[in-house]
Amino acid sequence: MNRKIIWQDKALMIIGFSFALALIPSIVSEFKPAMWSCLLTALGLTAMAIIFLTLKLKLTALANTLSAIAWWILFIQAI
Repeated sequence: MNRKIIWQDKALMIIGFSFALALIPSIVSEFKPAMWSCLLTALGLTAMAIIFLTLKLKLTALANTLSAIAWWILFIQAI
């Protein structure tokens, strides 16, 4: 079955990718956000990615997964 991509999926994907790109300076910087902030954000974004997958919003799920990965990297760096 060929499912049409809805505009909301495209819009949320662009926003999610923007958030992931915005984290690159923090990842390469010596200064990191607080460990607990990183952990809670990473967990929340991971849950959101799973939820978006169940809603068949694959592009949004991918973008949220990338943002979650960036926050997991920051969490590991903050430990």
